[in-house]
Amino acid sequence: MLRKLFKNKIVLYMSTRYITYILTFIVNMLLASKLGPANYGIWSFLMLVFWYFNIFDFGVPSAIQIMLVQNKTNVSRMSDIEKTGNVLISLLALVCFIVAIYYCVGGIKKAHDLNLGWMFYVICVCGLFNYFCILYDKIYRVKNRLFELAFKQTSVVFFLAVAVFCLNNRLLEGLVISYLAWCLSSFFVFYFRGGLDFSGRYDKVISKEVLKKGFFLFVFHSGFSFIIIITKTIVSAYYSLEEFGLFSFAYYLGHVVYSCLLAFSTIVITKLLDRFHSPDKNIVISTIYIVRENYVKLFHGIIYLSMVSFPIILYFMPKYSSTLPCMLLCSLMMLCYTNSFGYSTYLMAVNKEKKLAFISVSSLMINLVLGLLIVHIHAKYDYIVFGTMIAYLNFAVMCTYYGRKELNLPTSLYDVFTDCFPLSLLIPFSVAFLIALINIQWVLIIPFFIFVIINVKSIKSIFFTTKKLLNNPKLIDI
Repeated sequence: MLRKLFKNKIVLYMSTRYITYILTFIVNMLLASKLGPANYGIWSFLMLVFWYFNIFDFGVPSAIQIMLVQNKTNVSRMSDIEKTGNVLISLLALVCFIVAIYYCVGGIKKAHDLNLGWMFYVICVCGLFNYFCILYDKIYRVKNRLFELAFKQTSVVFFLAVAVFCLNNRLLEGLVISYLAWCLSSFFVFYFRGGLDFSGRYDKVISKEVLKKGFFLFVFHSGFSFIIIITKTIVSAYYSLEEFGLFSFAYYLGHVVYSCLLAFSTIVITKLLDRFHSPDKNIVISTIYIVRENYVKLFHGIIYLSMVSFPIILYFMPKYSSTLPCMLLCSLMMLCYTNSFGYSTYLMAVNKEKKLAFISVSSLMINLVLGLLIVHIHAKYDYIVFGTMIAYLNFAVMCTYYGRKELNLPTSLYDVFTDCFPLSLLIPFSVAFLIALINIQWVLIIPFFIFVIINVKSIKSIFFTTKKLLNNPKLIDI
């Protein structure tokens, strides 16, 4: 039984990911403790710059992934798509040079105020190599190559751990060098492992199709990613460096469980795109129901359970003890986004990039306006999360609306909202939200108990689905 279990590709991949998350968590706690809120704020600013690079890919990698899935029976066309993607991503990498030059001539005042110096240029180099890693990541996913994905996702923690355990006085500089080592090693692993096809030719027609499809995917993905990045940018610009460090720490802990569950969604995303591409809408509706009944509810349950551990963690991190309310709100914020899962993937599969772009941009504008309004009334940095939470809820509701409309399902406000946020999820969420506002630690277990009582049938279904996947991993075809 155990031998069969460890031969299971799902178990192997997920085990690798969760071991990585545990190690990452330990390293980040040590990192935050050693740096303190102010220096952690500087590190968070450098990571913010990196994530700006990370999202400015103009949708090319995502478009390449979708086109490879849609042309998986045509080997010659797949080769041309890969080659075209490499050419386009090489041109996009010039963005990193432009930003570095702009910083060199005195641009990006905040970076100069923090005296980042050479560290800023190193982050630009990291962004350059990461452009290629993002593209190769998408290609390897389509080809079911998990080792390379696991290496990229896992190795970062080991590089950072070396800096955390070996350096004290120059820890910040060591972290930057470690990040560069990770980006370079990930690039070389992708490049030399034989999963890439450079035999094709650059095709202008494919290039136009990639850019057209990619633009709306970019607006969708960047609009969504910009929601939290704009939130962090507002905090970094209008609050003190120490408060930005506290917010970044709170966001990390509030986001860490989401990252853990994201590991499973990365496995099934290609299979979902394939199933959602089916002309039989009954299959699509059934698949969305199963995904939402299992994945979304599992996420809610684990979030409520994890919230109980936050005060315990903060007991050992006294410098960050004031971040509990923000931490709880960040966790609940991610629940609002999770409610879009299923419908957002379906809209992507049926080439509704324009709809997704509109949803993302509208959510981004809501977040920006509310964030600046909260700053204007001089509220604590904790309350910035309210704007992001409402933006994510808008994102989920609109994805549900357009998804149901595409499937010819009822689209009244009641039907859409109860599908997006059914009472079985809304009740424990509301209780958890009130607890976060009043900041009473000893009642944090209550939302989890309420969730279990209301969702007993769904929890049994989750266990059944998990057992089924472990016994037959081919169901998700990795």
